[in-house]
Amino acid sequence: MTGKSCELGANGRRGRRASALLGLVLGLVALAGCETPPPESRFPEMTFAHLGPIRLDVAEIEVIETYRSPLAPPNVEHLAPTRPAEAVRRWAADRLRAEGRGGGAQPDLRPPGTIQNGPEKTGGLVCALANPERSP
Repeated sequence: MTGKSCELGANGRRGRRASALLGLVLGLVALAGCETPPPESRFPEMTFAHLGPIRLDVAEIEVIETYRSPLAPPNVEHLAPTRPAEAVRRWAADRLRAEGRGGGAQPDLRPPGTIQNGPEKTGGLVCALANPERSP
């Protein structure tokens, strides 16, 4: 029986080593899948109050917004720290003042959509073939 127990002991050690190695590999794979989220960026509050008021000879100002962002490429304004629509709203709140006795103003604030453009492609084989006069 001693011969068998030595044999089983060797196989048992191999099995434990294989299990430990498998556990180590699985642990490393699990750690590799973990990502630390990027730090949250903090931006100063956008304000236009330092520019002074724009006085209107009306009793009431009603800001209208007709632009609706598609929230999809190629538009990227929804990814900006301050969306253009929010900046325009803030501009109107900080700058426009109703100082008249009657009437009203309804400015339609249409912030421009923000489009992502790739880098301008110049040079290369395609450019040389398409524009032989620009080739060196």
